[in-house]
Amino acid sequence: MSNAFQEHAGEYEGGAFHPDLPKGKASGTVKVSDTGVTFECEYRTLQFPMIDLQVSVGGAADTMIFLKHPNHADVSIYTLDHGILDHPALVNDPHIGEHVKAIRRKKTVWWGVLAGVIVLAAGLIVLAWLAKSPLARIAAANVPPAWEEKLGDTAFEQLKVSTFDLIEAPALDAELAKLTDPLVKGIASQRYTFTFHITRNEQVNAFAMPGGHVVIHTGLLLAADSPEEVVGVLAHEIAHVTHQHSLRKIFESAGLYIIVQTILGDVSGLISVIADYGTFLANRKFSRNFEHEADDEGWVYLQRANIDPRGLASFFKKIQAKKGGAIQTVEEATSILSTHPTDAERINRLEKKWKAAAQKDGFIEFKIDWKAFKGKVEPGN
Repeated sequence: MSNAFQEHAGEYEGGAFHPDLPKGKASGTVKVSDTGVTFECEYRTLQFPMIDLQVSVGGAADTMIFLKHPNHADVSIYTLDHGILDHPALVNDPHIGEHVKAIRRKKTVWWGVLAGVIVLAAGLIVLAWLAKSPLARIAAANVPPAWEEKLGDTAFEQLKVSTFDLIEAPALDAELAKLTDPLVKGIASQRYTFTFHITRNEQVNAFAMPGGHVVIHTGLLLAADSPEEVVGVLAHEIAHVTHQHSLRKIFESAGLYIIVQTILGDVSGLISVIADYGTFLANRKFSRNFEHEADDEGWVYLQRANIDPRGLASFFKKIQAKKGGAIQTVEEATSILSTHPTDAERINRLEKKWKAAAQKDGFIEFKIDWKAFKGKVEPGN
């Protein structure tokens, strides 16, 4: 090989196709110089002159650079190293340079298309994420009431066995009904039948499950100073049911496939994802929007039932006042309203509702001895 041929040599890993090579191909080194291209491997050396050299791309996604020559129609030299296109011998040759420019234009278009596909895919993912909540609402609305009730019953039975210490006392249930019956009549739900349960638990909490089970902790009853405060909390929790917040949250957790499947009328996939949702439903945390929606709708329910709606805000204030004292933080010590702590924003929103309310008096009075009722749920009774 002449010194002129070796001048400006560049070496690249590659391969060649040739009838005389084992199985017709071999791997080796591709060398480019001012006068031509050489392929070297353990079997033989192949050489193309620079004159009439042809450069093209091929392979999967045009990842391979092919070097061919009309005088050797049965031979191809190739490399995956696109850096070969930058070699001066190829770039500066008038004929080959045009081939290289065409390849670069093709690569630019390909990368542009790829970038567009990536951006489109990312956009679709973002769009799907943004649409997840509205789609979950639509999917929840497509669930038959019987299925929703079955979900709530299943979750309630799970917790009844593993978590609840229910107080099963007909006399106490009758007293509780004096609070809940007026509220339920004000809701007038055609979809849900609400059932109320008291469980021995010092947490200041209440929560409702899909289908209508409402669980009240004794800690909440003992912390409340009036029936209106308890009923205010229950109105909020019932609004979580009527607006299907738990079901919508399940759909959001389950993913778009289950959502779309349910929207199209097939609710069988829902059952496959609720096997262990009892604990989830009892301990779920709702979004700010869900909490505001439950506050607003709960307020409407109280007004319809002619119950003083200030009880909900009053209870919020009571919990908020416990911050910094013996109870260090609301987050650590209470889980009022579906484990969601009270805050000034929600209190202010409810107080604005009260200022704008047309009715300021004439609310019903609950016919219950509140002190005696609380005494029945105190520890040891």
